[in-house]
Amino acid sequence: TRSPHEPRFLIMQIPRKEPLIVILAFLGLLSVFFYDIVFLNKTLKNTSATPQALYNGVYGQGQNRPSYFAVQSTDSSQMEEPLYEFIRQSLRRGTFPLWNPHQGCGFPFIAMMEVGMFFPLSFIMYLFPSAWNWDIMMLSRFFLAGLFTYWFLRTLRLKKLPALTAGLVFMFSGPMIL
Repeated sequence: TRSPHEPRFLIMQIPRKEPLIVILAFLGLLSVFFYDIVFLNKTLKNTSATPQALYNGVYGQGQNRPSYFAVQSTDSSQMEEPLYEFIRQSLRRGTFPLWNPHQGCGFPFIAMMEVGMFFPLSFIMYLFPSAWNWDIMMLSRFFLAGLFTYWFLRTLRLKKLPALTAGLVFMFSGPMIL
């Protein structure tokens, strides 16, 4: 029996083992679908895949040449990767990058939508070694998208299998992969 003041919508009680099983299932499927990145030392990073003026790729990235080049679009090598590298180098020098002097006559860096400087997963780009940071960030985005979708649908009282299926479908959907 409920009291009249108790809210009607209560968060569903999830068994203790269920989150661990779901996390392991998502991590297992992620490592199966991206086995070449997880196990074979290939990468999603394609900084040097785009033709450059220098023989070793982008300036300052001679030692950071990946062993594998993706065949998909290389837009990230010109848009996101240099910006993240600029933030990383600025933070290592001890300066907070509020301004990007390398774009036109300067650009307010903190206002750039492409960078998302304060997006929590962007901190992976600043902390981990440059050879792994792009892969870790992208795979963690897929994992968290599936996991949070699952938890949201379980909170809405869906059963385990439909919530798991929805999490997997969203995790590996076209917009997430692109």
